[in-house]
Amino acid sequence: MSCLNELDLRSGSIKTKGKIAFVPQSAFLLNASFRDNISFGLDFDLERYQDTVVSCRLVDDLEMFAAGDFTEIGERGINLSGG
Repeated sequence: MSCLNELDLRSGSIKTKGKIAFVPQSAFLLNASFRDNISFGLDFDLERYQDTVVSCRLVDDLEMFAAGDFTEIGERGINLSGG
């Protein structure tokens, strides 16, 4: 948070080179299907969808769901693991 100037640095120093990105660990999930959470309101593009599922290592997770990627993801991802 200090790198983002969100917290004061109490001691030491921070040196950066290039750009900084912040990637929070709290997921934002829609109360919708697994597929809808990947597409996130965009027109469905099968190639992009499959690339995303493979890149995010979600293939094994999908196999656990009886309805596959049409499985409804509960509010706040209640039926998904925290990992």
